[in-house]
Formats: sequence, C-alpha cells, structure tokens
Amino acid sequence: MIQKGEIVAQGSEDDLAASMGTAGDIEIDVRGTAERAVPVIRAVQGVVAVTVVSQQGGEVALRVKTKEDIRPAVVRALVGNGLDLLRLDRASSRLESIFIELARSGRDGATADAREGRLS
Repeated sequence: MIQKGEIVAQGSEDDLAASMGTAGDIEIDVRGTAERAVPVIRAVQGVVAVTVVSQQGGEVALRVKTKEDIRPAVVRALVGNGLDLLRLDRASSRLESIFIELARSGRDGATADAREGRLS
C-alpha cells in the first residue's frame, strides 16, 4: 500500500493480516443461541474476542477474532459441546479491513502532524 508517495505496507494478504493481528479471524454460523455458543468459543485457546453478528430462527452468526488460525480447534469445541456448525469461513473482506486500518493509521498520523505543525 502506498500513502503520500511512500510504501507503508507490502506483502501478501496473509502476511499483512498476520502483521496486523487479524490472521485467524473467522465467521461462524451455529444452530443454537449465542448464550450457548459464545462461551464454548471463548474457551478455545487463542480466541481474542467473539462478537454476535446476528441471531434469528434458532441460528447465530458470530465473528471470532484470533491471532492465529484456530479453525480446527473451534470446530472440535462446538461439535464436542453438541452445537451444529452450519458455516465456518475466514473473515470476509479481510483485505478491505487491512486497507482501512492502514489508511486510518496514516490519517491519524497526519492529524497528529497537523496538530504539531509538521504537515506540509
């Protein structure tokens, strides 16, 4: 990624995701409730955060933030606790999220430069 004429990040999508701590983020659909699924997923080693995206019709969609790819462990935990796994994917729009985060970091730096009179 180039910003203000300088390379601020380069590498594959996986490399950039790993450097930003989003390498293993996953999206999960489970038959059941968030009250039942979230604690099971949070107990998996390597899970940083679990967000309920939606819950309706006896199914819950979750987004799980991790620092590494722990998909097999998440599947084992869910199935081992009697939950039906309907879908598990790497988080969508990962490249877009990386781009936005890098752009935001650059913008925040420019804002700080402007406050300190360093912006040309």
